[in-house]
Amino acid sequence: MTQSAPLPAAVVGAGIFGRRHARALHENPEADLRLIVDPDPSTGAAVAAEFGCRHVTSVEDALAEPGIEAFTVAVPDRLHHTVTEPLLRAGRAVLVEKPMAHSLSAAQAMREAAQAGGARLMVGQLFRFDGRYLAMRDAVLAGALGEFLHGSASRLSFSRVGVRNKGNSSVLWYLGVHEVDAIQWITGERIVAVSATRVAKHLPTLGVDSEDAIVALVRFSSGAVGQLCFGWSLAEHMPTGLKIGMELVGTAGTIELNTQGSGVTIWAEGRTSTPEFIYSAEVDRRLAGSLAAEFGHFVRAVRDGSDFSVPVADAMANVAVNDAILRSVQSGAWQDVAPLDTPAGQDG
Repeated sequence: MTQSAPLPAAVVGAGIFGRRHARALHENPEADLRLIVDPDPSTGAAVAAEFGCRHVTSVEDALAEPGIEAFTVAVPDRLHHTVTEPLLRAGRAVLVEKPMAHSLSAAQAMREAAQAGGARLMVGQLFRFDGRYLAMRDAVLAGALGEFLHGSASRLSFSRVGVRNKGNSSVLWYLGVHEVDAIQWITGERIVAVSATRVAKHLPTLGVDSEDAIVALVRFSSGAVGQLCFGWSLAEHMPTGLKIGMELVGTAGTIELNTQGSGVTIWAEGRTSTPEFIYSAEVDRRLAGSLAAEFGHFVRAVRDGSDFSVPVADAMANVAVNDAILRSVQSGAWQDVAPLDTPAGQDG
């Protein structure tokens, strides 16, 4: 059987996440990383040199390059739609970091651009490539939960993550969208209404116009209820900067995700730490965790025309939920989630 040529690809954004994208593509034998796109000449050139490719300063320059079939996008969420729309209208396949966009109207514009260009779009909901979340979904599909009654999901990180964001993104977009996606995907139910509030005490004292945490009550399409909690509020002495939990309760059973430990604990230099092995694990100095799996899936799906594991409709549903949560925070009242045309897990 003849082996297909590697997929010519480019990364837009040379920050922390852009460098991760570049590494994932560089180490994937099925991909050919050709360009780093970033308006900052020094940052972009440095990442390009690290991974042996070229640097250009604009999406327009990248589209003028012959042969680039796929792009990954790792820029601030408020820029997702402005960066991806021209790529999609030009017919290129795109993997954009979560969230799909910072507003429902921006997400809708991205979907329309993909339809106009006949392009394919995947949103990087990373934890769909985490075996723990996959096991929970498999258990629900096998009937272990029975009828879903209520659930909860949370994701917390260090306060310094919020400080680093400088108020440019909400904790909902940076952290919460993971669990908003996961709880809908695992249960197969849409969140249809929310009531949310926030606390903003610590980060404002550090000069950052941002919430510390957002908590929301949610109602699902079946009538089940739940609670979501997202914060960049953990103190620096905590052993890990990623504290995640989920519990689903049904008529036949309970399914729980607990990530309080990775299996390895290190006590040194006056503090305790627990290394992370799922997201960006390394084996033989190469990425081997869910990040590598996500990019491998994207590359293979583009090459062979198979379905993406994150349908656009699901990514838009996540944006719609966050949009409603932010409206509820502002209004202090329950807010309906904007309806979409397709049920969870199906593309539109």
